[in-house]
Amino acid sequence: MRKTYLLTLAVMMLAVVACSEDDPQPVALEVKSESNFEAPGDIYDYTTQPPTLVQENDYQYYDFSTNSEVSATGDWDVAIKGTTIITNGGINGDGGVQATTVAAIFDELDEVPASATFAADAEAALAINKNTDFANRWYSYANGIISPVPGRVVLIKDTEGNYVKLEIQCYYRDCPTEPTAGSDNGIYTFRYVYQPDGSMQFDFTGN
Repeated sequence: MRKTYLLTLAVMMLAVVACSEDDPQPVALEVKSESNFEAPGDIYDYTTQPPTLVQENDYQYYDFSTNSEVSATGDWDVAIKGTTIITNGGINGDGGVQATTVAAIFDELDEVPASATFAADAEAALAINKNTDFANRWYSYANGIISPVPGRVVLIKDTEGNYVKLEIQCYYRDCPTEPTAGSDNGIYTFRYVYQPDGSMQFDFTGN
């Protein structure tokens, strides 16, 4: 009887070990960050009326799945120039990217809210709003300074159908505590979490 019991116990332990080895274990998703991502806006001479375009700058493109800056012909998710952020979807691309901005604390946002309304870029409004929706815009403007609004998180559904939560932290080079109107601007610092498995959860992944 004792031998039978020991044999049964050994089989059960082996089964537990096998399941543990076969089943993927939850792994905390990594917070990625970019510092001094250079995407300055066009330069105008405001001493003339109307203002005169002095220098037209290009959009700078970013892909969240590879955590890298890419070219306009690559597999990009967002493109940035000045305070304008466009997405690879709708009027600005065929990647199917959609986005929205929500009121949330980045570190506490563990999933895409059920109430989040995603959209593609359209003529009426960009998915990551610049001028049409001041209540949910990611930045404020006062005294010549662009400041990311605390408690605003940009949610993105990328070209692969995976979700990203993004927080823009600074708009000036080296992220000064008190930027001035003369600070080198259009130089982004941001952080994000990319969920590669298509789920709406940002806390863990089984991959």
